[in-house]
Amino acid sequence: MATSQATIVLSGNVGTIPTRYAQESGTPCISFRMASTGGYWNRATQQWQEFPTTWVRVKAFWSLATNVLQSLHVGEPIVVSGTLVSEQWQKDGVQHSGLVILADTIGHDLNRGVSVFTKRAQHASKTTTAQAVEQSPSASALDGSTPSSSAEHSGSEEHEEQIAQAAASEFDTAAHDI
Repeated sequence: MATSQATIVLSGNVGTIPTRYAQESGTPCISFRMASTGGYWNRATQQWQEFPTTWVRVKAFWSLATNVLQSLHVGEPIVVSGTLVSEQWQKDGVQHSGLVILADTIGHDLNRGVSVFTKRAQHASKTTTAQAVEQSPSASALDGSTPSSSAEHSGSEEHEEQIAQAAASEFDTAAHDI
């Protein structure tokens, strides 16, 4: 008997800084919250009416996780596609639950702006993914430092290429170990 999955596509904005978290298996993982606010044109009032904002946790793994850390920043418009699941956890002795999207794909919403794509390199570099991520602009936001300008925030093309090469190297190695 096959199981059903709730596949979802959601557009909105990055609501929190994508954050790394550890799994016992060593799989690269990130989590962040996404805000989505829908709306409609009210003909009677001739005004745009917004629905309340929906907040959803997004989780990503492997190369998608690494690429998200290097690419997404709070406030940017995105589109996420993945499987909708329910998670349960305990905090301070109280049982909680919430919906989470286990992302298959994440990208900038090009209806709301432009983006530049950098393909990951196929050949390995001597820099590890962990080192590259620590040097990335998103990682600096995780340790509390904030860049003072958008030029500093985006980093140099050479630096981005090193990060991409490191990510490709680590994930190619991990894929052979499976």
